[in-house]
Parts: sequence; structure tokens; C-alpha cells
Amino acid sequence: MCCNRACSVDILDDDEIPAIWRQPEEAVTKGDYELGYSDFFGPPSSLGYSTSVSGSDADYCELDKYSDQGVYVSLAANPERFTGYAGPNANILWSSFYDEDCFSNANVVGDNDDMEDSVTTSEQRLFRNIISGFHASVSTHLCYSYLNQTTQEWGPNQKCFEFRVGNFPDRLNSLYFNYALVTRALVKLGEQIKLNEIELFDQPAATTSRAKLLELIEALEEKQYDSASAKSYLFDEKRMFQTSESRLLKQELRKRFYKISQLVDCVGCDRCRLWAKIQITGYATALKLVFEEDPIESTTIAGTRLSKSEVAALVNTFNKISHSVQAVDYFWSLRTA
Repeated sequence: MCCNRACSVDILDDDEIPAIWRQPEEAVTKGDYELGYSDFFGPPSSLGYSTSVSGSDADYCELDKYSDQGVYVSLAANPERFTGYAGPNANILWSSFYDEDCFSNANVVGDNDDMEDSVTTSEQRLFRNIISGFHASVSTHLCYSYLNQTTQEWGPNQKCFEFRVGNFPDRLNSLYFNYALVTRALVKLGEQIKLNEIELFDQPAATTSRAKLLELIEALEEKQYDSASAKSYLFDEKRMFQTSESRLLKQELRKRFYKISQLVDCVGCDRCRLWAKIQITGYATALKLVFEEDPIESTTIAGTRLSKSEVAALVNTFNKISHSVQAVDYFWSLRTA
């Protein structure tokens, strides 16, 4: 466990919690709480409580269950940045994440010698791309908000970025891959919101949340293409998991990513664990939205089983990955300055 002050998470005092989120303890419903789309932006008081869909075949991560020991935190007051958490423990955890990639060096779909390698190439790369992109994004954030030990000021560290990310084209490619994946997931989320004509609770906060989310999604709709004229997707899920063999790979991918979400609990730095859980949940939600689609009805199975915590994680993950892309542009500009 890290004892560095920078690793701690600052929690909100009771009087700092917005009044609309405060309820008498007896008014809180404990236990598993499954949410449909009509509940998406319901009472803010339900945010942070258990929204786990127990036993769902569509889940790519483990969602925390409700606990009366839970606390409110402001993500804005606990930014993801360099805390000093490093060394063997951190390296072991990252290695454990990568070790869950059983696709690159093993045939998990059986011993069909006639199956061409190209059939599963993109599917096999998916897991490692996501973990590598997540790793690159986190590293970029840490280097962009780095503590200068001499001046005690936070700021970009070019050498840190080059050492961790900039000198590795494959890591940069994975970072952009994740941006495309999360963008595609948000656009599909918007399609489902509009398709289901969500009935919201009659609360100003709920209406505002829905409007802001749709505003974000609509701004992304044109940016999900390689070319506005060709309308070719930056991330096209229809090219993956289309054969019976590759669908077996998807089942394995789901299991492996679920395991990653459990390994995150082993992170010793509280702040690092907070952001790791948010982003792993965000990527898991993206996978759920993009790949859990009924091949006959062409509707997203995950649509009726997403929770508020999953939506919040997806939006915050997009925030982190998009800021990583901006940070890469900044560091790139220093090279040419």
C-alpha cells in the first residue's frame, strides 16, 4: 500500500455533497439495482450505488456493489497525475494485465488447421490494443501532469513522455485505437438513447444530464469517420467477430477483460486505483456497446442493461483518452519547435 500523500483520494464532506444527492439513510435501497434506459438519468442519489447486472453474459467488467461504507469524491479534485506510485508493484500489475492476453500466442478457438490466420488476426489484437492504449493514455497523463521535484510545480515533462510513449509508435497507435473505440461506443449509445425514446424522471438535473450527453455525442458523430465523404468508420465493429470461430474469441475476450477489472483492486495507490477502475469500466462499457449486438434484430443487447456507473465511466474515459490525444499533440509540437 502506498503511503505517499499524493496517492490519497480527497473525499467530500457531507456539507459539500449537492443537496439533491443527499437522502436519509433509510431512503436508500440497498442491494443489486438493475437499470434500464428509462432509469439512465434518474435520481442523482442513485449514482454510485450498486448497478451491477448480476450474471449478465454481456458484461466485460465487475461492477462494485453497494456498500454503506461508500463515500462521495470529486473527480475534478482528484486529477489523474504522477503520484510517485511506481516500482516493482506497479510493474507487476501492468504485467498481470498484459498476461491476460492469451490471444496472440495461443489458438483459443480449437485445432482447426484449415482456418486462415487472417480470420482472427484483428480479433486477437483487440485485447492487447486496448490494454496498451490504456497504458499509453495513463502514461501520457502522468507525463503531462508531472511534479517537478525542484520547483514543486506540476507541468509537462517531455523526457518522461518520450521515454514512456513518444518513442514507441505501437503505443501511440494503440492510444488512437482506444480513442476510436470509445468514440464509436458513445455514438452507439446516442443511437440507443434516441431509439428507445427514454422517459426521464421529472427532475431538472436528469434533463440537463441527458441534454449534455446528447450534445457531446452529436459533436462526435461526424468525427467517427476517417473521411466525411467516404463515411468509413475509424472503428468498424462489423469487421470483427463475424465467424463462429471468432465469436468464441469474443467470449474469451469478455472473460479476460472481466479478470482485468478484478486485478485493478490490487493497485496500491488509492488515486491510481480510482482512475484505473473508472477507465477499465469505461473500456468495458465501450466493448459492451459496440460488440453486444443481436445479429438478427440489429439492436444493442446491452442497451437495456447499462447502469449509471457504466455510462459515467464511459464519459470519463472519453475525457481521459481525448485529453491524452491533446497531450500527444502538445508533446509533438515541442519536437518541431
